Amino acid sequence: MPASDPAKIAEREEARVARSANREQRVREGLEELRRWLQDIVRQGLPSIRQEPRRFLEMAARMVDAQAPGVARLLRECSTLAASGEEWAERLLHQLAILHLLIESYSRLDSLPEPLQADIRGAIGWTMQLNELNGPGVSDRWLVRGQRMTEEDRLRVQRTWLEGHATKQSALILHFAAGNQPLDRTLVPGTSFDGELVFFPSNTPLRAVVRTRGETFPATACQTLSTFEEALNAYAEALAQNPFLERFPMVLKACRMIGMMDAPQLIDDAGKRIPLARSFGQTAELFTLGGGHPLPLFGEWSGTDFFPLSVLADGRFIAFNPHLAE
Repeated sequence: MPASDPAKIAEREEARVARSANREQRVREGLEELRRWLQDIVRQGLPSIRQEPRRFLEMAARMVDAQAPGVARLLRECSTLAASGEEWAERLLHQLAILHLLIESYSRLDSLPEPLQADIRGAIGWTMQLNELNGPGVSDRWLVRGQRMTEEDRLRVQRTWLEGHATKQSALILHFAAGNQPLDRTLVPGTSFDGELVFFPSNTPLRAVVRTRGETFPATACQTLSTFEEALNAYAEALAQNPFLERFPMVLKACRMIGMMDAPQLIDDAGKRIPLARSFGQTAELFTLGGGHPLPLFGEWSGTDFFPLSVLADGRFIAFNPHLAE
């Protein structure tokens, strides 16, 4: 029987709908269990949960069973925040508030706009198959701004940030690898290509895939530069559209690093300061490149700190080592 047989197609679609409905039910039940658990934490107080961070890991395992891996990851992060030093309570409370908002949003999913539904599903851990991205593409000359590699849920995750020359659109290309699987090395920071991207549905479209790509060539120009205030305002606007946004690309105008030994910060010409991510492992190199003078920087803003990914120094595009971004 040919693969295009209408009966077979209908059978596969029926099976897909049944699997989706089953997962929806499991997620719904899991989030309801999490709601009750969070209510218990509020009644008992944060100090009680701080003494038993393993409870977060146990609930994370429950969320994996409920097919909500994104929620599980947030809970695992909570287990580390409970022992993160000063202001741990504020950081933990913020994460718990995100979880509560995710639960409430999912319970009202059908009443929300489709792009926001996609953001909520993405935060929970639903994945969209690439063959489902049938929307119109965005053609431009794309500059590869920077790259960062981290580990999440036993997977190596490579985040590559692009920016369109004409559209000024930022784009995030994700690649995943398990074990010894290789990551895609064809998008090199500091290069450009003419191509077409397709963006995932979102209230704040950032994640994309490359549909077509032409010749690659060097590029050093910074197309869009922002002051700290402008960059933070853009982030606030994006966060208002998608409260589950975890990372936001920023191309900062001339800024200097101060406080290299502890609590490093970036300061711009207006005197505004933002924290530099403590996990950034190349502070000495950044300081040396600037020599005390301001430089334009590109990187990720987490909502609390900035992680540099590339810099323009003496007209040269310099990407920081993505392997040091663990």
